[in-house]
Amino acid sequence: MVNDRLIVKCANRTGNENIGDYLYESLYPAAVELGIELVRLPDGIHNRPDLEVEFVNGQAGVIGFLFYSHWGTGRKVGLDTYRAVRCPVIFWTREDPNHFDHFLPDAAVADLICTSALECVPKYHKRFPDRQVICLPMAIDPGLFAPNTGAYSDREYDLVFVGNRYPKRDIRLDGENALIVPAAQWAIENGKSFDIFGLQSGTFSWEDLQLPGVTYHDRTDRLKAALVYRNAKVALSVASNTDSLTMAPNRVVQIAATGTVLASYTSKATEWTTGGNANISRSAPETGAMLTDIFNDLDKYAAVANQAREHVLKYHTFKHRIERITGAINGL
Repeated sequence: MVNDRLIVKCANRTGNENIGDYLYESLYPAAVELGIELVRLPDGIHNRPDLEVEFVNGQAGVIGFLFYSHWGTGRKVGLDTYRAVRCPVIFWTREDPNHFDHFLPDAAVADLICTSALECVPKYHKRFPDRQVICLPMAIDPGLFAPNTGAYSDREYDLVFVGNRYPKRDIRLDGENALIVPAAQWAIENGKSFDIFGLQSGTFSWEDLQLPGVTYHDRTDRLKAALVYRNAKVALSVASNTDSLTMAPNRVVQIAATGTVLASYTSKATEWTTGGNANISRSAPETGAMLTDIFNDLDKYAAVANQAREHVLKYHTFKHRIERITGAINGL
């Protein structure tokens, strides 16, 4: 497949991080390794379906046109234009099952539908029985989220959380009250540091919570997140959906890939993603007990974290995702 080209549409911005940059720069080394030329749709023609189609059809050796994630806005104007693309159209969302209905107009014009949630595969099949649908969960670039090879006990941060606060989402609030808040209290009582790295300031800021003893940072991009995870003893995670079978937060694969101990609020997908090598809490008392156990035997828990890393590298890299996409394309 040396001359194969995969056109990628990814220009959406979330907070201070451009999701398009993240996707493209993560997919690129994996594509090179597989002998695929990744071509990014020029920014100037985004959301002009006629110009996008003209660009894609003007490229030689194109095996597919991939559009990703937050592009799903529920809008229908112009989407039918994509039917003129002379290659398979691929839709990949990482936001199922939370926004399933929101993505249906986008999925409707795709030949291949890729969803982060296994439970959404039959739902897409029901609506689009003539399309191919596959489960494509979160993934990492192992070159970016690499492990820290130094002594585990020498890491800079004791506890960290990287991500936004969502006070209007009940499940995220449940995780906040069962994991984040008691972790802050535990850190004070046990003389440990707790740093929260928000992705953006303002609406999604953690500072409004005013947790005592916590050091706040904002506007954290993926490069900073990778550095934080590599230098943390324990990284925390809460999910926006605790019942999904495969849609874990992006931070789960990132933490696991760095070989850092993961402590998470209950989440089926987090356990699945890490091969059962995550530490799970369902309540504030469980969180305190869990953190005490971890810090009483960091070496033991670091060994478990390394098993999570090995599992993620075996199943959840962007190379795996491109291989799955190209395999499905060949079956169209």
